[in-house]
Order: sequence, then structure tokens, then C-alpha cells
Amino acid sequence: MSIHCIYGVGRETEETYYYKKNEGEIESKDIPFSIDTSINDPKNSVYGGIKFGDGDSTVPLVSLGYMCRGAWKTPEFNPSNMKVITREYVERSDERQNKNEERSDTIIAPRRLVPRSTPRTKA
Repeated sequence: MSIHCIYGVGRETEETYYYKKNEGEIESKDIPFSIDTSINDPKNSVYGGIKFGDGDSTVPLVSLGYMCRGAWKTPEFNPSNMKVITREYVERSDERQNKNEERSDTIIAPRRLVPRSTPRTKA
């Protein structure tokens, strides 16, 4: 038996948010903070208070790979020491499954993914 972990990478993905305290008219007990849209740092991929990084366009890579690359290889989460097989798939944006496919901010159409030749590691 083995644990298989499969996920996509290579798409810009929301990773971090910069918040500010809501004051004045919009101050509320229920919503005390909101994203600070005034923060922009293109050099570090921050636009409108949101930092972007690698992922599958919905979940950042740091979250996608955490269990696969770390926790499932420890006795605490994998007491039977099952083999963990991880596959990252890189988006090939040059090939669309359907030539009429349009990118949408609300609907992400499935993309053809190809296996990454070597797994990604953090230095």
C-alpha cells in the first residue's frame, strides 16, 4: 500500500493577504479587518494587498505539498511507514484542450498538465 499525492503547479495563486483595521463608517464588530488594497509591490508579486506565488490557481504550493513532502513521511502521520509517491504536474499554457476556451476569473477550465521532470524542493 502507498500514499499517492498528485497536484498541479505553475499557475499564479493567491498566497498571502495584507490586512488593515476597518475604521470609521465601515468599522464593524463582525468585520474588523479588510484587505489593504493600497499595498502594491510588483517586484515581490504583491498586487492590491494580495501576494501571489506558485500553485494550482486555487491553493498555494506550500499548502499543496506540505503533507506530501513532510508530514506523511513522519511516524506521527504515517505510523505504518507507507511509501509516499508525490507527483507535481506543471501547466502547459501553450496547449489548450479546446481552442475556444477562454480564461475567466470565476471559472477555471481544466488544463492539460504534464509531469514535472524533477520534484520541486525548497533550498
